[in-house]
Amino acid sequence: MTLAVMAALTALTAGATARQARPKAPTEATAPRDAGEPIMAIVSIKTQQVTIYDADGWILRAPVSTGT
Repeated sequence: MTLAVMAALTALTAGATARQARPKAPTEATAPRDAGEPIMAIVSIKTQQVTIYDADGWILRAPVSTGT
């Protein structure tokens, strides 16, 4: 009986894990305008992305690896 309960719980847990959405692969993006002089770069540890800004807004977004 215990074995049957453990097998059922394992199957439910595996199904829930398989249904979780996987994050999109990071991509690089550039602004649809000519860039000025870069003045700031912000690295997001949560999204593993760097965004570089000039005086008019962001000019480049690219994936980075910050480690754990």
